[in-house]
This record gives sequence, C-alpha cells and structure tokens, in this order.
Amino acid sequence: MAGENTSERTLAAAGHSFSPLPAVAIWVAGLISIVASVTYAKQISRLPTALLQSVKTLGSMTYPLYLLHFAIGVQLLDWLTDLEMTPLLALALAVAIVCVMSLAVCKWGEPPIRSVVRLVFDRLGQRVAGLQTKESRV
Repeated sequence: MAGENTSERTLAAAGHSFSPLPAVAIWVAGLISIVASVTYAKQISRLPTALLQSVKTLGSMTYPLYLLHFAIGVQLLDWLTDLEMTPLLALALAVAIVCVMSLAVCKWGEPPIRSVVRLVFDRLGQRVAGLQTKESRV
C-alpha cells in the first residue's frame, strides 16, 4: 500500500479501484467550456436570461462548494455510512446536501456580507479621498 493516497486506500478497502479518467474527463470538459465561452460569447449572450442566470448561479456556487465539500461532505459521508446506508447512496446524499448548502451560501450568505464589506470600503474610500483633499489645500 506504500505510495497510495488516502482515496486509493479507501476505495481499495471498499473493493473498488481508482481511475483518474472521470477527473480528467471533468477537467477537459471544463477546459472546452472555457474555450467555447470565449469563442461563442456573442451567441451565448443571446441565450434566454433564465438559462444565463442559472449558469451564473452554478458558477457562484463553485467556491462555497470548494470550501464545504471536504469539511462537511466527508463528515456527512462518515455519518451516513455509520447509519448503515449503502456507500453509493450515502455519497449521492452527501453530494446533494453539500450542493444545497453551497447554493444557500451563494444566494443568502454572500450577498449580505458583500453589501456590508462594500459599504465599509466605500466609507473608507470617502475618508481617504477627504484626507487627500485636505492635504492638497495645505
């Protein structure tokens, strides 16, 4: 087992083997999406607003998903499998819960925080601008 990472050991213990193919396929699909979005920007901008808003929301969910998937997802997975749930069902449920939590963070958590931070920096910028104006008169 030397040289194997934790994921490989976990999969081996469950009787499964590790294949990097799904991860590589997801990465390639993401790369193709980026190239296509730049190449076809004008056509994409003509898509229905609801679809574009959904894609924007999915994009906004990526960072909360990155933050939550390991910290909460692994704990959920352990808890669900301790409840005698099958590994595949536990994984599907943990992924769904983490995705819903990510959506909640990007829709209701980040906007109020962003507003407060923007207000603080706007006021700070006004003070700095006021100080610069006073200094220029001297």
